[in-house]
Amino acid sequence: MTDVKLSHYINDKRYRSPMGAIPAGTALTLRLDVNKSLDDIESVRLYYAYGLMSFFSGYLPMDCDEEGEARSSFAQTIRMDDVAGLFFYWFEVRLKDKRYRWCFPDPERSKLEGHTLLDSLHFSLCGKEEIPGFQVTVYTPRFETPDWMKGAVVYQIFPDRFNRGENFDKKAIEKHLHYEERIWHDDWQADVDIDGKPGFPYEANDFFGGTLQGIKEKLPYIASFGVDCIYLNPIFQSRTNHRYDTGDYFKIDPLLGTEEDFKELCTEAAKYGISLILDGVFSHTGADSRYFNKYGRYDSVGAWQEMTEGRSSPYSAWYKFAGDSDAEIPAAKTEVEDEPVYESWWGFDNLPNVREEELSYKDFITGPDGVLAYWLKAGARGYRLDVSDEIPDPFLRSLRRRVKSVKEDAYIVGEVWDGPTSQISYGAHRDFIFGRTHDATTNYPAREAVFSWLLGYDDTENICDRFNYYLLIMPREALYVMLNPLGSHDTERVVNVLSGVSTPASRKEQRKRKLSDRERNRGEARLILALLLQVAFPGAAHLYYGDERAMEGFKDPFNRRTYPWHKEEPELTGLFRSILNLRHEHAVLRTGEVEMSAVAPDVIQVRRYFNAPSAESEAWTDTFGNPAGGEKEMIFLFNRSNEKSEALKALGDKSLPAMTGALVTGDTVRYFTRLQE
Repeated sequence: MTDVKLSHYINDKRYRSPMGAIPAGTALTLRLDVNKSLDDIESVRLYYAYGLMSFFSGYLPMDCDEEGEARSSFAQTIRMDDVAGLFFYWFEVRLKDKRYRWCFPDPERSKLEGHTLLDSLHFSLCGKEEIPGFQVTVYTPRFETPDWMKGAVVYQIFPDRFNRGENFDKKAIEKHLHYEERIWHDDWQADVDIDGKPGFPYEANDFFGGTLQGIKEKLPYIASFGVDCIYLNPIFQSRTNHRYDTGDYFKIDPLLGTEEDFKELCTEAAKYGISLILDGVFSHTGADSRYFNKYGRYDSVGAWQEMTEGRSSPYSAWYKFAGDSDAEIPAAKTEVEDEPVYESWWGFDNLPNVREEELSYKDFITGPDGVLAYWLKAGARGYRLDVSDEIPDPFLRSLRRRVKSVKEDAYIVGEVWDGPTSQISYGAHRDFIFGRTHDATTNYPAREAVFSWLLGYDDTENICDRFNYYLLIMPREALYVMLNPLGSHDTERVVNVLSGVSTPASRKEQRKRKLSDRERNRGEARLILALLLQVAFPGAAHLYYGDERAMEGFKDPFNRRTYPWHKEEPELTGLFRSILNLRHEHAVLRTGEVEMSAVAPDVIQVRRYFNAPSAESEAWTDTFGNPAGGEKEMIFLFNRSNEKSEALKALGDKSLPAMTGALVTGDTVRYFTRLQE
């Protein structure tokens, strides 16, 4: 007897209509093909699970609307709930010979199509575990993201390491360098510290003196890359150079400048069409802060004073100390007997966790006169939310409401390292990308996929399947503002990764290890391909300062070295400039439709295009239905191989040179490469 085969494809509107993510309340039609006549089939059922924090399950019979001697087709339409969430589905077929067959997504094809199973998969619907069905992302109908961020170019700056400014005067900040653990580098070109000082182990306490004024002076340089947005790592008063240990949310770190300097930076940046977003660190504060005040450096009664001295503090309820009913590990350890033990971020005693749900803390951040509103009114145009997956969803929803009430077009992006639509963290599926919290998240999964392909760890067809699946589960409003990084302050420098060199184990070894000319050549060649892919793919192209010069560095702190302004600008920087400016020269690269395919064993093709006029519209339109001008289609080609490709149709049956990208616009072809043999 012929084996039973069940067929379902999520990228074919015959089988799933509409395709992709859909608004709540949408009627969804699903189809399953069975390679049996209707006489052989007892029943076909559509099973589903719907929800987010937890899931409700159900099933519906499917009706046969097409039949033949060797194939039957079954369809069913089901309307999504009016509350956004995740809809997972799978199929069951009962044959008249008493056999059962099930259709679940095939992980070997990146879940784009189904495969036939002899047994149903078993899983929980509690929301704490992955559900292995076909996924439909159901988002809030009025989910809108800022148009100015769709297809934007974002430049990230680690403020202490970018630029001091022409009129930098160390004397003006000497009074702020008195902390005994701090290290000051007079020499801008010196290497970063990894040792600390006697009695003070390394805690990122060395400073080079980058300022907000220094950033303002470099705005023409930043604007030359077509930058729409500057993302600043934390700028509020803190003990460390990274400033993720906030000391005072309402004060610019005096080493960087003043609030007036920040306002001037925002005003001047706006003249170049550049907006600023700030790093919002709301899951923890610094131990050295006016709220915790462990070292007594602030004129406040902090939570530490209440725990150690018994004085009443307005901030004590913000934190979790040993013995509190909801305190969880990791807790900061203390070397002093009888000192309070408190819950801290990943066990770092300089980062005490906060209770985000505590009403006074929540109001302090998200209230009408809170931190979010204050800095938006001062000139910021949004926030990047640090460790967003460690912040409760109710807090994130309140945060969105406040931010959008102050500036409707403000941008909210969360630091999330996994896929955002079905992310599970802290025991539940998370409400990240359904229109109630973030506009977007940091797209590290896309970065990992691109690097895996460029380094030869994954085959071309599989990578294209992964990206095409991603396109089908992401709400379009979020997809086009996702923050797509190559490098960041949390990753090794991109040229190091793409050189293929492994990261040495110790900081001392990382400091000594420099790329050879050959390693750097390969790294730069792949870097240009990665940048071109970043520009070709929907979302915001995120550039970490110095990557346009292929600055080297392994892990923190070597990925945070000072910008080498003293060196002549290399040819590579000009190539970055020309590629990133494509986003402003061609609107189709900002809001055009996208298709991705494998056209040769080592060649990816990305097609960006506008929709042709139709019976409903006489104009060309973009992916959001807006009128579209300029080029109607652009094709990118990427050859990762050390050899030239086979003949490619998009190049008129010509080959693409080794380690080269190409942009085809009509009859014009532009080639991009850094390979130097």
